[in-house]
Amino acid sequence: MGSARADVQLVDFGNIFRLDGKVAVVTGGSRGLGLHAASGLLQAGCSKVFITSRKAKACDEACAALNALPNKHPEAKAISVPADSSNISEIERLAAEVAKHTDKVDILFANAGATWGEAFDKHPESAFSKVMDLNVKSVFYTIQKFAPLLEKAATKETPARVIVTGSVAGIGIGSTGGANSTPAYSASKAAVLHLARNLAIELGPRHILVNGIAPGFFPSKMANGLMEASGIYSHTTEPQQCHPPTNPPPTPPSPPTSPTPPPRRSTRQPPSTPALAATAATPSHREPLATLTIPPRSGAAWHVPRGALFRLSTPQGPQVGDLNVWSAANPRERFWASRTRQLHASHVSTGDRLWSCLPYLRPLCGIVADTLGREGRGAWGTSGGDGDGRDRGVREGERGRSRWGGRCHDLLGTRCDPYVNRMLTGRTYDYHCHSNLVRAVLPHGLNEADVHDVLNVFQVTGLDEKGRYFMEASPSQPDDYIEFFAEQDLLCALSTCPGGDLSEWGWVGVRDGETEEGEGRARCARRVARSRSRCGRLPRT
Repeated sequence: MGSARADVQLVDFGNIFRLDGKVAVVTGGSRGLGLHAASGLLQAGCSKVFITSRKAKACDEACAALNALPNKHPEAKAISVPADSSNISEIERLAAEVAKHTDKVDILFANAGATWGEAFDKHPESAFSKVMDLNVKSVFYTIQKFAPLLEKAATKETPARVIVTGSVAGIGIGSTGGANSTPAYSASKAAVLHLARNLAIELGPRHILVNGIAPGFFPSKMANGLMEASGIYSHTTEPQQCHPPTNPPPTPPSPPTSPTPPPRRSTRQPPSTPALAATAATPSHREPLATLTIPPRSGAAWHVPRGALFRLSTPQGPQVGDLNVWSAANPRERFWASRTRQLHASHVSTGDRLWSCLPYLRPLCGIVADTLGREGRGAWGTSGGDGDGRDRGVREGERGRSRWGGRCHDLLGTRCDPYVNRMLTGRTYDYHCHSNLVRAVLPHGLNEADVHDVLNVFQVTGLDEKGRYFMEASPSQPDDYIEFFAEQDLLCALSTCPGGDLSEWGWVGVRDGETEEGEGRARCARRVARSRSRCGRLPRT
């Protein structure tokens, strides 16, 4: 992590908004989010910003860095008042010390907090009590003891403000288990956010507005241990840096020497980590951990620890799914469909990996088994007969390829969404895969902006002779599956596509001037239409 002097720099922050003449108090203000808040308050025009933390040296160093800021008002200052916020008598002393310097407080940032990571079976009572006391009880008493100063200059037009630091861990599932399980932290942040809601009602009539915030994971001294254990970055590097991929991407083919594009590569970069190869080779050593069934036209999210396998299957027959993947410790690191397509192919299968976005660019997970891919059963395709049956025997073409050239597990298209549906049809329908994924991740502290381009599992797509995107009916049967090895702690989400097996002809239909081959292909795709809303199940092993 950087020094306090580096951490307080916020370029041109004073032009964003102004707090001229306001007085602020920031608990837990010597580092991390509290120090950044103190810096922002001071640069926005506050005349005094009191910061407190348990260690006097850390408080004094932070104040020195804050007071050296070049763009604060010359008479504005940060004032160090060391205090242990877990002790109520210390909170009372803190309020009394602040009252010696000012007769009012306009802004109180109740930010002091702690966490404790330990295995569930070994989690001590003292640790649980410490986290709950500091993160919940102390917040209440800090607000209580400062209430007289907050009320002093508060009016209906210019109310005093209280900001309570919660966490996304208090909204979704913040503790993912393992050796560094943090159940007390997650519970405390859920509690303190609810406390903020109740205090907003309690103190509103006294012209004190209370709000809670729920930050996500970001580099700080408190979070460094968990982030380093998750592989996001080492404490010896700058926070903006990340580890380069430990498994380099496959070497791109040489550029073509003629206008003819190079042929599609028939070989792939195999999983190169020993753990990945060993896991794929020893299925008998697996133990099932959980099974999640996702109903039709809905979605669900689940966690996968690093080193575990998860399998997507269609136990009731053909069903397409739209898959999103994030790093569980840092949701900003998420699956990058276009780069994965560039490094591997337009349709992924055994040996391919799902790569994360910039600036991380490393494998999130690898595909270790796929019954419908290159190493799966023989070539499959739609039946040319009159019924709705499927010819799953060997047809013309290569393994994992339909008679029309379509392949399974698609990176060409993306999720269906209500916006494009409204644009193309004028109708509103909110059970698209995009909507299902949004609903699935909300309990985990994510939102619509976190949903990204997908891997379309069990979906057969391709490009026709004119370069247009097409879809064919999914060939998946109850015994088909695709299996992944988690190379990081993951959060995954899947939508069961409302189109079921997607037996309709996608964006391309039979148009004037189409060839007989194209017409036959479209008729064939429609003839094999089956139930549009079958259920997909995700046994994780």
